[in-house]
Amino acid sequence: MSEPTPDEAPGLALFVTTEQRERAEGVLAEAYADGRLTEAEFDQRLDQVLSARTRRELNTAFYGLIEAPTPGPVTPEGRGRAIAALTHLSGLGTLVLGPAAVFALSSKGSYVRQEAMKAFWFQLAAIIAYLTVAWADLNLVVPGLGMLGAGGRNIWIEGTFGVLWVVLTWTGAINAATGNRWRENLQRAVTATRQAVDPDTRMQPKTSGG
Repeated sequence: MSEPTPDEAPGLALFVTTEQRERAEGVLAEAYADGRLTEAEFDQRLDQVLSARTRRELNTAFYGLIEAPTPGPVTPEGRGRAIAALTHLSGLGTLVLGPAAVFALSSKGSYVRQEAMKAFWFQLAAIIAYLTVAWADLNLVVPGLGMLGAGGRNIWIEGTFGVLWVVLTWTGAINAATGNRWRENLQRAVTATRQAVDPDTRMQPKTSGG
C-alpha cells in the first residue's frame, strides 16, 4: 500500500469498506446506463473498484468520469473521539506507554492514531522537562520563607510542574473528545458574549488602520 504524500488527506490511506465499494459500483452502473461509459470502459473501471484496497485507489476508477471530491478534515466519530480522549488520559498512569500502545494498534491515518501520537510526544516532553527540573535540583531562597523544598528538592516548583502536567493532559483529552473544535467553540462563545454585552458590535464593520 502506497504511503500518502504530505499534501494528501490522511483519509485517502484508509482501507475501502464494503459499503464504499458497493456505492462505487452503483455509480459506475449509472454511468454505463446513461451512455457515459462503453462496455469496455465499464469493465475496466469495475475491475479497479473491485481490486482497490484504499480510498486513493478507489478514486482512480472515476478519473475523467466524475470529479473526485476534495477530502476535508477528518471528522471523527463519537467512538473514535472517546478512545482518543482516553488515550490522552492514559498518560496520567502510564506516561508514554499507553499512547504508544494505542498508536501501534490503531489504523494508519485514523483520528485515534493522530491523537495517540500527540499524547505520546506530550508525555515524552513532560518526562524530559521533569528530569531537567529534578536534575537541576534548584534551591530558591525567598525572603521571609527561607529555602524552598526539603532535602535539596524544590517541592514548590515540582508541585507546580505536576499540576500543569495534569491540567495539560486533561486539556489534550478534552480537545480530542470534542474533535479538535475547542478553538472554534471558544471563538463563538467570545463573539456571543461580546454581542450580548454590546449589541452594536454586530453592526460595526471591522476597519483597518487608525
